[in-house]
Amino acid sequence: MKSRGGVIRIVGYMTSLLCVLNLTACTADSYRNQMNQEHYILDIGTGEICLEKHVECYRLSLIVPSYREHLIAQGYGLPNKAYSWSAEQLVELLLHPPNAQYQPEKLSSTRYRLPPHFATHSVWDVLALE
Repeated sequence: MKSRGGVIRIVGYMTSLLCVLNLTACTADSYRNQMNQEHYILDIGTGEICLEKHVECYRLSLIVPSYREHLIAQGYGLPNKAYSWSAEQLVELLLHPPNAQYQPEKLSSTRYRLPPHFATHSVWDVLALE
């Protein structure tokens, strides 16, 4: 039989653990909600896609070679087959999505603002994994 002090200590640890897990879940939800509202900036001059209002960017050339193009294809609703895009082909996909899923906003001769959309998130996620 455990002493009363040991039980109180265990309950204290469990309470602390639950508080930490709750804060972690709230932070993750906040980050996810922020990501769902963030636009992307595609700069075809530098070959990068960035999160608007952040310094985080990824080079589109990371797509070569990749074994995760199928995730982008799913995001854009493309047929399930093997894909092997170049950075230029990825730009074309981002600027001219199938079925006009979203409309890029031209900011300058080389910069475009892309909306937070499942398809654009899929590109961001794949480049982040590369």
